[in-house]
Amino acid sequence: MVLDDVVAQPLVADPGEIARWDGELVAAFTRDAGPGGKMVVVVQLIARGDNIEKPGELFAQPGAAVVLVASSLSFLGMGLMAAVFPLLSPEKGARAADIMGTLLLLISGVYYDVSVLPDWLRPLSTLSPGTYALRSIRAALLDGASISQVSGDLWILIITGFIMVPLGLWIFHIAEVYAKKTGLLKRSG
Repeated sequence: MVLDDVVAQPLVADPGEIARWDGELVAAFTRDAGPGGKMVVVVQLIARGDNIEKPGELFAQPGAAVVLVASSLSFLGMGLMAAVFPLLSPEKGARAADIMGTLLLLISGVYYDVSVLPDWLRPLSTLSPGTYALRSIRAALLDGASISQVSGDLWILIITGFIMVPLGLWIFHIAEVYAKKTGLLKRSG
């Protein structure tokens, strides 16, 4: 399977199968890792060169590597925010984080192109770093876009990352202090 097939293939029946479609991989991984797990899928694709006819072609696109690093910051911050849910409610928090991740994937264009979203939902895609990460990584991997060609999205991802990580840490800190005061961190059994 060549890289173009990996990235551009539509949804498949078996979401657990690796290296089929980036959105399906992201969705399968996000159920386990929360919204911050999205970029790890690309790393898994690189590590699993057996599903790609030319494993080295992933490394031939420096734009893709730069997008991976830039978008990781944004998703790290979002993962910190999503980690608040299980902290405050161990029973229901993981499901709430999954819902947050699924909504993020929906508005980012993972399942469908952003242009087919309803008119009222489409503006939310501009708030999601996933929209810019997917657009940039697809351009880099499928079209061979250079770093300068995806620089607009890269700047958005970098700025978003520098906002999201401190914001995520701050939100997590506030939730942690609240959990300590109310005794939510005391677990039995």
